[in-house]
Amino acid sequence: MVGKSTLANPTRTRYSVNSSFWQISMKPLHFLGSSLRDLKKFPVAVQEETGFELCNIQKGQSPSDWKPMSVIGPGAMELRIHVGGEYRVV
Repeated sequence: MVGKSTLANPTRTRYSVNSSFWQISMKPLHFLGSSLRDLKKFPVAVQEETGFELCNIQKGQSPSDWKPMSVIGPGAMELRIHVGGEYRVV
């Protein structure tokens, strides 16, 4: 079983390998304004790639292609999604 969220704390994911368990802390993800609704208007393949990149960020990993957006604030970044065209997610 890999990647099954625990019900008590959805920000934790339990991984099982060789009968050992690790807990990976994930940062919370918040969508502001119409951002989630706007993301759902993207093609499905773009939504999936964006979700993969956001999950990596939540785990503390760097996305595959991004640019810092310091004018928005510290830690803000623009994700560059290259699936069937060019898409940007801030």
